[in-house]
Parts: sequence; structure tokens; C-alpha cells
Amino acid sequence: MAPTSQVLTKHSSNVRTIILSRPQQLNALTLEMASQLLELLIAYERVPSVKLVILKGEGRAFCAGGDVAALANGSWKQGAVFFSRAYTIDYLVATYAKTQVRLSKP
Repeated sequence: MAPTSQVLTKHSSNVRTIILSRPQQLNALTLEMASQLLELLIAYERVPSVKLVILKGEGRAFCAGGDVAALANGSWKQGAVFFSRAYTIDYLVATYAKTQVRLSKP
């Protein structure tokens, strides 16, 4: 696994796995995490050999959404950037060219 702050990646043949790693906060996304996630999804979509992208969260939750506490303590500009990236991720996931799977524990 290659650590990228609170977003980890795993590579095996044609599969890329993205793991959100903030289990104490139920993997709530920070601006940094959203930026990394967006960058990875765009990069993996452009690689012809990647056939499957798996997204999962460490701990008991996949992702609780945005980290509201971090957004409330930041500037309005940071909040705007966060939501811009978050909605871009939503659009990208909805229109993604590769097969994708999101896993969460029951």
C-alpha cells in the first residue's frame, strides 16, 4: 500500500483500490482527501490497463460525507473549494468510464 495522507491506494494488475483512512471520523472527507480522491479517480480513468476501481473505507463506515467540523472552522473559500471538488467527484462517479465498486461493512 502506498500511503497518501488519509487516502491509501493499492494496485494489483488491472485493479486499483482507494481506501479512505480516517476511521475515527467515519472517513468523513476533508478538503485534502477530496482533492486526492478526485486526482486518483481522474488518473485511473485515463489508464487503459485499469479495468476496475474499488473504493472502501477503513473501520466501520465507507464515508460519512464531508467533515462538517473542518468546514465550519475553515474559511468560506475553503468550503467553496471543498464543495466544488465534492460535487465534481459525484459527477465523475456517476459518469465514470470504468467499472467501480464501493464497499462498506454491514
